[in-house]
Amino acid sequence: MLGFVVVALAQEEVRLDQPVRPLSQLLELTVDPAAERIVGHTRIELQVDVSVPRVRLHAAKHVVLTKASLGGKAAVMRDGSQVTLVATKPPKVGTTTIDLEFEVPYDAGVHGLLRMTEGERTYVYTDLEPDHAREVFPCFDEPGFAIPWTVSITAPAGNAVLANAPVAERTEKKGLQTVTFATTPALPSYLVAFAVGPWVARDLPGSTPAAQVWAMPGHEGDAKAVQGVYAAQAARLAATFDEPVPNAPNHVVLVPHLYAGAMENPGLITVGPHMVRDPAVPMASTMAHELAHQWLGNRSTLKWWDDLWLNESLASWVAGAGLEGPDALSAAHTLGYGLDADGAALRGPVEPGEIELSRWHYSRGARLVGTFAHAVGEDAFQKGLRRYVRDYRGPVDSAAFFASMAAEGVNVKELERWLYAQGTPLIVLTRDADGVVIEHADRPDLPLPVFLRGPSSSAKAVVASDPVKAAVGGAWVLPLAGGVGFARFDFADPADLDALVAAAPELTAVEAVAVAANLRELFEAGRLAPDRWLAHLTTLSAAHPAVRSVAVESIEVLHDYAPDAADATIDAWALTWLPKLLEGLPDDVVGAGVRQRVTVAMARAGDPEAREELRAMGEKALEEGASGLPEVLRAEALRVYGEEKVSAVKLMPVLVAAEDDALRRTYAEALVGAAIDTEARRKVLGWMMADVRDPWRRWVWKSVYRGHEDEVAGFLDMAAFSHHAIWHRRELLALATPPCGRDELANAFTVVSAQPWAPDGLAEERDEVAERVEACMAVREAWDWTKVVPGQ
Repeated sequence: MLGFVVVALAQEEVRLDQPVRPLSQLLELTVDPAAERIVGHTRIELQVDVSVPRVRLHAAKHVVLTKASLGGKAAVMRDGSQVTLVATKPPKVGTTTIDLEFEVPYDAGVHGLLRMTEGERTYVYTDLEPDHAREVFPCFDEPGFAIPWTVSITAPAGNAVLANAPVAERTEKKGLQTVTFATTPALPSYLVAFAVGPWVARDLPGSTPAAQVWAMPGHEGDAKAVQGVYAAQAARLAATFDEPVPNAPNHVVLVPHLYAGAMENPGLITVGPHMVRDPAVPMASTMAHELAHQWLGNRSTLKWWDDLWLNESLASWVAGAGLEGPDALSAAHTLGYGLDADGAALRGPVEPGEIELSRWHYSRGARLVGTFAHAVGEDAFQKGLRRYVRDYRGPVDSAAFFASMAAEGVNVKELERWLYAQGTPLIVLTRDADGVVIEHADRPDLPLPVFLRGPSSSAKAVVASDPVKAAVGGAWVLPLAGGVGFARFDFADPADLDALVAAAPELTAVEAVAVAANLRELFEAGRLAPDRWLAHLTTLSAAHPAVRSVAVESIEVLHDYAPDAADATIDAWALTWLPKLLEGLPDDVVGAGVRQRVTVAMARAGDPEAREELRAMGEKALEEGASGLPEVLRAEALRVYGEEKVSAVKLMPVLVAAEDDALRRTYAEALVGAAIDTEARRKVLGWMMADVRDPWRRWVWKSVYRGHEDEVAGFLDMAAFSHHAIWHRRELLALATPPCGRDELANAFTVVSAQPWAPDGLAEERDEVAERVEACMAVREAWDWTKVVPGQ
């Protein structure tokens, strides 16, 4: 008997609104990578404002509590991911302590407490944003509870033992080491981090005090890549904020897998392998983003997740604003997705259980922030930003940011209104002899700065309900001057768009990338025929190699929207045009990432040489491990290899046996369309259904499912899939259906509408996603797809 009672409750999760709050927390953990679970003790010091017999905090269902007290004996009641401690004697007003002993199994998923094996070595580490701390230890798992943490870890000797703070004490006895770390500054629970494993350290030049980058043995090249950018980005950001990087030493740990790519844990930044090894991902941008978070999010923390833009949008803009050369071009490519017409609002109500890190907070948020920073002057904007991170070092909300800007005399009040707006606006330009007239086609109620330039002149205009005249003349005009702006653009006269693209050699590379992204949006909006789109991409790519990566991606977009009858035409164009992308360009110009994407696109278009190259890669990867293949090539190489039935049979046991969830996803993707039998397909689907909220799993699930409905009838839980898709709201539901997936959408909503748990606002969600699907169908039906191939 454990001396307390566990009672299961069934209530809707709510925020922890009660007259107690945590003041500090001690974590004592025993972490053995060879064991099946960790064992821990935590002590939480509480401030009690009103004496109450019950205190609620977070602990996931798999966190097994073996002992509990609340200033004395206490019973425990379970309520989903919350537990309620019921004290025998209610604590008095003042301070008291919670003491909990617990056990936690290693998570087989992609968040929380992770245990990953690379070769024969096993690594344990955490990934807790946004609300996964509760899956590792009991805590007050809301961002507004920022408190000091003291962590002590006992682990087998010979392992690196790391956490957020510097080591305060280390002892070793009988093959075990106990490492106690200094108490951290006030941190929310999602930023607590630790790592135990056989990492090896290399010094990080430029870190003050001295810090290290920790790499897995055999991957010292990854550490070198980090070393090459850390000092430069740390110095650049220190100048931006006019102070050294907070939370130093900032160790960087290169982990076997990280779902989000990288995580800004103060003092212990974690980075996944593809962020270092994928040539299409600039390490400078990654490191700058995570270092920017040391101010934005780690020190100026959030009161609640509705202000996530304060973390991600600001950090993305700060990270990209000072990049140069190829890194700046890659950042511009990423920012291109911020022009997406379907972008969700950056600020709005966030309910417990519906917290998600949306991609809109990154590219879309950075575009919006950058637009207003450019409008008021980046020096002035940075001055307001410095005041914000200087004056607000605890939980904050948007009001704190705008108050800081106002205190420095920086007027960005319209930015606050744009945070609540969905989508990216469209502006339409009409040229005449005196310049250009700009009309705000989507949101005339929200004034928006627009930056224009022509061959020899430039201008800024603020577009609102009435058309605005700008005196920019010449043979062409660009409404995204410098690549800056939060608007899609089109011309009333198609000849003016033709003139702009024809002037590609006069644009900067960053501007050309912005124009290419805008062309994609015009196509998806039904304003640009596919043959004109491809012709313009050809022209831009000839002038600017940086556009070529965008151009390769256009083939997949075309296939999404085109009717099946046009697939062969698109493939024929791809096979003619793709090789031309690389003609005469050395690797240091076009980049290995673009070359790899071209290989994949050529294979998908049916090129026999590219297919054989990938098939050989897939065979080798299956024998030696897929982690050795570049991220861009991995899934496609295994997919081509798996099209042979004997190969598909070999893939199945590898999928089931894979411990790394990222590799398991890769193997599952490789089985899409592979020659596997019904039972094998059921196994893949069973794995997919283990977490239907994971968008990658859903994508593979639907791809494997399509065309095999009869084989798997009665096996799929469509209701659960639909419920979770809608539960995560419009963006993820859109991801779960193909761009023109009218039938899939109708099926999903029909099934979920009949359920007693159908969520509130279902009709609104259905209408919003249906609007996206209908827009896609309109594009599909509007064009003559036999004209998709432009003149060569």
